[in-house]
Amino acid sequence: MNIPIHHRARIGVAAGVLAGLLAGRTAENATENAAGRFAASSAAPAVTPSSEPAPGETVPTDTSGVVRIRLIIGDRVATATVDDTAPARDFAAMLPVTISMHDLFGREKPGRLPRRLDVGGATREYRYEVGEIAHWAPGNDIAIFYADDGQSIPQPGLVRLGTIDTGLDVIAAAGEDFQMTIEPLD
Repeated sequence: MNIPIHHRARIGVAAGVLAGLLAGRTAENATENAAGRFAASSAAPAVTPSSEPAPGETVPTDTSGVVRIRLIIGDRVATATVDDTAPARDFAAMLPVTISMHDLFGREKPGRLPRRLDVGGATREYRYEVGEIAHWAPGNDIAIFYADDGQSIPQPGLVRLGTIDTGLDVIAAAGEDFQMTIEPLD
């Protein structure tokens, strides 16, 4: 069959869209390739926000103004410090929240937040550090990196939110699929 090139391109795009719809995925939550890139969860988010922050609500801080959080997995606890940036403060304002997390590439534990973070003007990173909490800005996913595989992060990069202070081993050992509650540290 002799189909003009511009029709072949449209057919290819239509076939790709149809395949994506049949697979139940969207461009926003599709998993990146296994070359070591961050991937968003493909399942519907299983998030339980404990409360919705009111507009202008303040973020709890310690006496020095630093925001510290607790990450609870079963009966085990990790702690972290949230960066002093607009996206990190936006993240802290939605706490407490319970998130379905999973393991990805043996290096990170990603999970879906109840909403996207405001990342306008945020610095993007294409490398991560072990112990880093970061936001994957095309969606509403966060990831906690527990191992370094030497891979870089694709465009549009990560937005750093904070750093694990204690219990990174708890997060690394949490398994393939688990629930994690993140709450302000009193």
